Amino acid sequence: MRLVIYIASLLFAASAAAQFTQAEEKGKVGFTHEDKFVKKPKYDSLIFGDTGIVTAYKKDKAYYINTIGKVIHKGKFCRTNPFIKGPGILKNRRGKYGLMTANGEFLMEYSFTDKPIKYGQIVYVGDQFRNRLFNADKLLEKNLDTINTMGNWLVSTTITKEKYTRTINRRLLPDKKEIAYRYHHSHKLYNAEKGTLKMDDISSFETYANNLLVYKATSPFGIYAMTGANEIENLQEFKIIDPTYFSIIQDEKRGLYSTENLSPIIAGAYDLFLFKTNTIYALGDTTNEFPALAIYDYTGKRIKTDLQYVSDLDENRFVFAQDSLQFIGTEFGEQLSGFHHGFGATQNGYRFWTLHLRLY
Repeated sequence: MRLVIYIASLLFAASAAAQFTQAEEKGKVGFTHEDKFVKKPKYDSLIFGDTGIVTAYKKDKAYYINTIGKVIHKGKFCRTNPFIKGPGILKNRRGKYGLMTANGEFLMEYSFTDKPIKYGQIVYVGDQFRNRLFNADKLLEKNLDTINTMGNWLVSTTITKEKYTRTINRRLLPDKKEIAYRYHHSHKLYNAEKGTLKMDDISSFETYANNLLVYKATSPFGIYAMTGANEIENLQEFKIIDPTYFSIIQDEKRGLYSTENLSPIIAGAYDLFLFKTNTIYALGDTTNEFPALAIYDYTGKRIKTDLQYVSDLDENRFVFAQDSLQFIGTEFGEQLSGFHHGFGATQNGYRFWTLHLRLY
């Protein structure tokens, strides 16, 4: 499983390390950087990372070499991980692990026996009592309890214990006071691929249709694609419709979005979306008896806008209003009947009412 992870990392690093070029001579390899020779061919193999550090191997030795040819670390092959994303992971003779920056400085001295785990640019180092998170340059967080990884994102959880006194009411006896404890969960959201803190005051989180939904103070705040490619934040309202669609209110406008790429399908001054067989009805102010109606197809193309929605007669016929009169139409708003003052459902058709005026 580790081998698969490294292969994927190498493929990613290859594009980021495009300024490096490998040079070969008599079965040995060296490299250039920005067309300047850095190391002549004398190594058995090279791994180009995305941090400006090349990992070189020669017999049973491994070397971290920077862009000017300085060796910032030399160690045994079996105790030196390739310098790919984040800091380098090293192991000493006593089985302790350490972390090294691209400057050759120890980000973490040899101290843990459990091997650090990389998630993108973030490294998780932990034991039972001293869990920590690092990126390539610094300590991000310590004393956390658990982590959850979801695609491009990493969520850390810290549990704090609060002591308080509670009163127990007892019949026929004096009330009793006793010590009790509350437990609070706090979460932080990290962009693992970038190695950066995205948000530090999450109240909770969940996955929804291959996206990450983040809450603040029990209300949805943002939704993030697992790949990190798209995100929507500062939500005023969020409503799950089904695995394909969700609606939000942002900047006082309601929008209908696709869960596939978090792209907007419909946006405007709408109160409600109704899903029909081939269309989506976007209703305006629903406090009106007959709210304004815009009809869209499922790609977000607007079909009709000059109607008001009254009701459904059945799966294929709908009652619309226009200029104070009503007519029966197709799902697309095409007219099937004449204009009347109202309609009522019947078993095999429809009936209508007309307004009779007597002039005196």
